[in-house]
Amino acid sequence: SDISGMDISSGDEFGGFEFSSFSESEFDFLKNYNDQEVVMIPKTVRAICEEAFIGNEKIREVYLPESVKKIGDSAFYSCINLRIVYCVDGTIEYIGKKAFMSCNSLERISGSIDVDNINDETFRNCILLEEISIKGKLDKIGKKAFKECHNLYSLFIDDKSQLKKIGSGAFSGCERIQYPISIDMIRNCGYKTDELVLNGFLFSEIGYKELRFLDDCWREETIIIPDTCIDIKNVDFSIYNNVRRIVMPDSIKELPNSVFKR
Repeated sequence: SDISGMDISSGDEFGGFEFSSFSESEFDFLKNYNDQEVVMIPKTVRAICEEAFIGNEKIREVYLPESVKKIGDSAFYSCINLRIVYCVDGTIEYIGKKAFMSCNSLERISGSIDVDNINDETFRNCILLEEISIKGKLDKIGKKAFKECHNLYSLFIDDKSQLKKIGSGAFSGCERIQYPISIDMIRNCGYKTDELVLNGFLFSEIGYKELRFLDDCWREETIIIPDTCIDIKNVDFSIYNNVRRIVMPDSIKELPNSVFKR
């Protein structure tokens, strides 16, 4: 369709993007980007908006200029042939829910991202994703954020991270990765241990035993919850496909009604 005569003001969201300004080159980009294998985002784009590329099977590479600060919910959802996302170190400040979910060919984000929250299912089922680097004070990794990222082996989190919560199933099915949060990082987060919830389990203290439990429990038939676990908060036991038996310690006094619902 002919968009050259449209009156679009600076800062408007149009065609799946938020622009700072418009010229003929931006109009040309909007006409053609959905048919490109290699997409060069214009320097006037400030945000990739919700569902901008959803289901696009042609795109293989995307180049994000430093002007892009935000990637919206489901922006690249099910772009099954997207292989690499290039960005400038530390310029991406927000990535929405399911932004890259089911990008089955995605191998890496080239450049670090500076976010305080990895949202729910952001990279779920990115089965070829190998590594990702997160700068800044990461506060939370959401539910199923990296679920079924079978090839993920490296998750670099800045030592200035303020991480205090990892959502249930965040690393379920990540067979190659060692538990990405070190004990030193937990101790340096600046939070009391009784405020620390990992994968939905609240612990009174964190050690190698607890981290190994979180690594292994999703694949076990019998889950033996450590006696340092004092509460269960929103654990999604539906992701524990192999479980037949759960052994609860005396330290857990009550369970939410929703714990075993599927």
